[in-house]
Amino acid sequence: HCGKNYCKHGGFLNHRCQCHCPDHLIGSTCQHVNTDRDCGGIIDVGIGKEVHIQSTNYPYQYPVGKICRWLFRVCI
Repeated sequence: HCGKNYCKHGGFLNHRCQCHCPDHLIGSTCQHVNTDRDCGGIIDVGIGKEVHIQSTNYPYQYPVGKICRWLFRVCI
């Protein structure tokens, strides 16, 4: 009765036809990573694509309790 599932990253439609997101993902279609401001997010990785990953706070440490979550999206 809900129609097409537009939920992303493993989310699914609940009984209210709203996306139920996996842990640490948020948004109406599970399109965002639930992370602290200025760190974390989504990184797209594809065949033949080189990705350099470095702390956005490098060479300094993050404050105690800072939560940085990343989602690596792989296109094959």
